[in-house]
Amino acid sequence: MPKPILTDEILEKYKDDEKYLDRRIKDEMMDDTKLIKKYDKLEQKLQKNQVNKSRRIENAKRDERDKSMNKWIIILVLLIIALVFAVLKL
Repeated sequence: MPKPILTDEILEKYKDDEKYLDRRIKDEMMDDTKLIKKYDKLEQKLQKNQVNKSRRIENAKRDERDKSMNKWIIILVLLIIALVFAVLKL
């Protein structure tokens, strides 16, 4: 009589392996969920820092532009005053 292709032992081993793999997959998924939550918080902090950095740079650029504009406005006003004074003195 030939030996059966699938024995009860092989089937039992297959079922045990399948249960082990199912448990392992669930454990891995739980670990992934924990990692996702952990790194999601870190990513949010990094994004907030990037926004603040960008705002800080934009504020610095705006302040520099304002200083330059104020300087040119003052020079222009002084020139107009000098022109008016020169015209009235003639």
